[in-house]
Amino acid sequence: MGNNSDTVVKKALSLITGKLINNNKLIY
Repeated sequence: MGNNSDTVVKKALSLITGKLINNNKLIY
């Protein structure tokens, strides 16, 4: 369970950071 939840959190963080990077690219 711990490893599963950890991977889910990492995926969520990667999606959030990816969206932030895409937004920055659009801004710049």
